[in-house]
Amino acid sequence: MKLAGAAYLLWLGIKTFREKGSIIPTESAEPKKTGLWGAYLQGFLTNALNPKVALFFLAFMPAFVSPTNTYGPLPFLLLGLTFFVTGTLWCLVLVAAGAALKKLLERSATAARRTKNASAAIYCLLGLNVLFARAS
Repeated sequence: MKLAGAAYLLWLGIKTFREKGSIIPTESAEPKKTGLWGAYLQGFLTNALNPKVALFFLAFMPAFVSPTNTYGPLPFLLLGLTFFVTGTLWCLVLVAAGAALKKLLERSATAARRTKNASAAIYCLLGLNVLFARAS
């Protein structure tokens, strides 16, 4: 499995180095329109079906909500609301940063090429790291 993972990462790196053209799709590549509701539903299902989210809540819930809680579901609702708000704000920051990066890469062919080559180098380095890593 280790060799397969390393080979895959190295293949991705070499393939990315060899690719011609921009990493930014052209306008002719029309993205699929999902609408706001479709995008929300896709994000919700991705998060709701992610087992790491359930493990996160199972691991951290006892630290924040007392078993002798006399407030009913209020602490659970507040914890969920806090998680929702901070997660939404973080995703908005990621979207804004991604939009700014896309504009930069569209304006500068040099920046786009360097970003592509850096990504390829990271794939190759990760592949080599996996290949030569020792089992603990």
